[in-house]
Amino acid sequence: MPTYSRDELLDMLRKTSGILGTDFSANDFQAATGVNYHIVSRAFGSWHAAMLAAGLTPKSNKRLILPEDLIHEARALAARLGKNTLTVFDWSRHGSCNDGTIRRRFGSWEAFLKEANLDIGNPQDIPNQQLLKELGRLYRVLRKPVSPGDMDGMGQYSSSTYIRRWGSWKSAWCCFIETAETSVAPQEDSSPQATQPQGVFYGEIINYAGMLHAPVNEQGVVYLFALLSRSLGFTVEAIQSAFPDAVAKRQLRGQKVFERVLIEFEFQSSSFQKHGHDASGCDLIVCWEHDWKDCPLEVIELQRVVKRS
Repeated sequence: MPTYSRDELLDMLRKTSGILGTDFSANDFQAATGVNYHIVSRAFGSWHAAMLAAGLTPKSNKRLILPEDLIHEARALAARLGKNTLTVFDWSRHGSCNDGTIRRRFGSWEAFLKEANLDIGNPQDIPNQQLLKELGRLYRVLRKPVSPGDMDGMGQYSSSTYIRRWGSWKSAWCCFIETAETSVAPQEDSSPQATQPQGVFYGEIINYAGMLHAPVNEQGVVYLFALLSRSLGFTVEAIQSAFPDAVAKRQLRGQKVFERVLIEFEFQSSSFQKHGHDASGCDLIVCWEHDWKDCPLEVIELQRVVKRS
């Protein structure tokens, strides 16, 4: 594995800036130079610190957003959408920053809405059965596991209501699965083609590496990664329930050298942000569906790996 001094890495950063412009990401750097950006991050403590040391502006810090600017933007967006409130999904589609920035500035999404004089519901008054019933309704509409983005964009309640009630979106979905044999569950179609039993959910048929159906949740992603980890160059050292989900080593391409990688498993990459995880505590997201456009981390999208094979 090549070694680089800090001066050599700074020179690479500045040359990349000359080619791509000052506004480039860690992944852009890796694609342009062939040097893994984790080498830069380790040398300087973080990618952000390396960019500053090179006299460049990190892509995520292009400007300081003032709270009053966000409040004005929220009011204008609500008016444009013809609503007296905003969901996280509304903001993720139309806002100038991600909802994590909002939560850091105002403490919570509800506090942000209050500052903007927009309507806030009272999630504490909603019975669990009613929340789970809404999950079932969306599942019947979408015919797939419901994501936080699905709930924020199409549901009657915000995903944060479920996260506060059950501790995480994953726990809320698991509770729904466990009660799927009740009236909350997606109802069976009366047509002859509808043979799927209630409470059991299947993805599309992939018949890949011993797995017949595509994952429909995070557990399926973990299992599929276990089947593929060796071919992807990973050796898993530990799996844990705490964040991050796994500690592994990855062989660098064409070399007999391994690097340590902290992995978080998600069904959709955007769930990493929805779950409030700290990007500085993780190196890699492994998911089935990569739907986080501005993700600051490296992502392995397993459905793409399957389709390439």
